[in-house]
Amino acid sequence: MTEKSAVGILLAAFVCGGLYSCRKVPENVIQPETMAQLLAELNTGEAYADATRREFSSEDDRKALKQSIYDRYGLTQEDVDTSLSWYGHHIKEYVEVCDRSIEILEHRLIESGNRSAANALAMTGDSVDVWPFPRLLRVKPTSPTRTISFNFRRDENWEPGDIYTWRGKFHNLSSAATWNIVAEYEGGKIETLQTNFSGDGWQEVSFFTDTVGPATRLYGSLTIPDKGGNYVVIDSLSVVRKRFNEIIFPQHYRQRRLYNIDGILHSEADSIS
Repeated sequence: MTEKSAVGILLAAFVCGGLYSCRKVPENVIQPETMAQLLAELNTGEAYADATRREFSSEDDRKALKQSIYDRYGLTQEDVDTSLSWYGHHIKEYVEVCDRSIEILEHRLIESGNRSAANALAMTGDSVDVWPFPRLLRVKPTSPTRTISFNFRRDENWEPGDIYTWRGKFHNLSSAATWNIVAEYEGGKIETLQTNFSGDGWQEVSFFTDTVGPATRLYGSLTIPDKGGNYVVIDSLSVVRKRFNEIIFPQHYRQRRLYNIDGILHSEADSIS
């Protein structure tokens, strides 16, 4: 089993069930709690490497990052391979470790999200992540909703022409999902953007607010289809706000569908005033 398979173990948790337990594991095998912590660290490390691709542009760089994680636990590649082989032949213990690893990741990300939620929307600067919620989400067949949403209201840091990019890393997305983003402006006019996407890996959508005046509200939704009861994981969620960029601003016009408070459709050439 390869190193890459170690991170892939998390995906096996889509079908995992049962409670974490403390069955006897051979002494030469990484014990369940340590194994769960290790897999959480490997998942975090791979997400970081994906997000900073320039820093980890080669396979050797990624291997060095994984080895640094092994070193923190006093483990070698042989220790990890031996343990993964044992867990691969003991499925119940294997999936319990998976569940515990995801629990660790969720706890860390919820803590991180809660710490930043209160101040996220008031942050200043040319580029800032304003996502106030947990960055790791699981959409299960039993989830009460398959829609993720946000709702931001204007504060003193909003400027005309702000650009918002909603981004995440998707796992087990077997059919097309839908991004929706809407901006409201004074006078009751709105702009909307809807786009579909499919496939695992990094996905994103960018919304360009108008330059005439700042939006009064920005809200969005991400809808995951229910395709045969699939179980989708979304990692590293963010909404990054950047300031007006005249080079890429022409992309703004692909989203212009403007309505007034009476629901009358304006032409795409209309400006917001």
